[in-house]
Amino acid sequence: MGGRVHSREFKLTVVRQLASGEKRPAQICREHNLASSVVSRWRNEYDQRGDEAFLPPASSEPPSADAKIAELERFCGQLALENVYCFPPSAPPGLLDIVAEQANDVQEWRVEASAHHAVRSMLALPSLVNTV
Repeated sequence: MGGRVHSREFKLTVVRQLASGEKRPAQICREHNLASSVVSRWRNEYDQRGDEAFLPPASSEPPSADAKIAELERFCGQLALENVYCFPPSAPPGLLDIVAEQANDVQEWRVEASAHHAVRSMLALPSLVNTV
């Protein structure tokens, strides 16, 4: 994807010429040596975003605390719905507790395995250094 980079002003000029009918797409492509797909993509963005087209994406700030809380609440709601379908009211009492306990055991095992692997990796480092 190593194509040419065109300025926002150039792109706006091109799409405004198209929008006003001043020039046809084929004429723009010939004059500026542009692929028709590029001009079409620019035109679509301009049609969708107007004068906001070709601006850099919105800032990549981390989500606010409220946004994060809302996301987590949606996730909890999704999990609650899954639990309703996975564990109907007719399920034996205590089944959810058993499954939760098993999930905790798996999580603990993963943490222990990860720590064990990290220790083994650290212990292996001196032997690598001595062999060089």
